[in-house]
Amino acid sequence: MKYKKSKTWYQDRLDNLKRYTTKQEKEFLLLEDDVPLIDKLKTLTDTKPLNELDAMALMFKLREISVSNIIEIQQECHCGSVNAYNIDTNDFFNFDFEDGIPLGVFESINDIINTKITDKLILKEYNKIQEKIVKNAQKVFSPVVKKQCKKCKDELEVMVNPNQIISKSSPASIYQDYLSLSYYSNFSKLDTDSMYPFEREIFLKLLSEKIKEEPKLGG
Repeated sequence: MKYKKSKTWYQDRLDNLKRYTTKQEKEFLLLEDDVPLIDKLKTLTDTKPLNELDAMALMFKLREISVSNIIEIQQECHCGSVNAYNIDTNDFFNFDFEDGIPLGVFESINDIINTKITDKLILKEYNKIQEKIVKNAQKVFSPVVKKQCKKCKDELEVMVNPNQIISKSSPASIYQDYLSLSYYSNFSKLDTDSMYPFEREIFLKLLSEKIKEEPKLGG
């Protein structure tokens, strides 16, 4: 299950994405699981997805700018072991190309895309094929990434559910954040609601450090 679009098509849409707030994050999490993903996405952005795969692609990019590009997830293997992974949102987006592009000194097209080029000879090779790369490149989104089980070494297909994409939190933990930030730092609920999720996380981390340094604040 993959979804292909040109690099420029993705980039044009990503440039228009705006970070979602804590209030929007909470509203998304409070929606029932049977609400269609396209409808749930309306709580986060005005950008309209073309289909459910497109909605998921937009969710990963919204998470990247609003929370973090790293998603912490656990996946159980058939061998019974539970594997913990830190997955980069970019792992769900790869490049695909038409056949026939000369690779020069590179082993694959993705090596060309991901390698920081400093060697003059390699740079010369890259310049030879750059035009064809730009012309033929497509961004391919897949909601599944492949990982290796740390115990039996078998391949696992990891898929992140929508709530895990959008948030590190649950509705209950967000309400706890309201309490902590209002009690210890005089932030109102409105103040917290207006924060981006990554901002709320920073404030909570700083608050925790301050409480440890000043026990009276926690007493």
